[in-house]
Amino acid sequence: MQVVSLEKYKQLKELTEILEETTLSSSDITLLLDTLHEGKTLATSLRTIGLTSAYQLPPEILERLRSFRSQHFPAVCPDS
Repeated sequence: MQVVSLEKYKQLKELTEILEETTLSSSDITLLLDTLHEGKTLATSLRTIGLTSAYQLPPEILERLRSFRSQHFPAVCPDS
């Protein structure tokens, strides 16, 4: 019997809620999460989905996104 981790699914759901007011597609959000799981920084992950700067996102969304990154991916968090 194979055990399936629900952690990535929960992270995807949380990330989707954070980014729901943006124009990012669900495939962009999935790719963003995948690149974070690969150990890429938030800035690199955002460039992967076509954003040239994190500041293209509204400040309140960017703050929530940074908090998400810090909580789930502390190894790629520059301020940890």
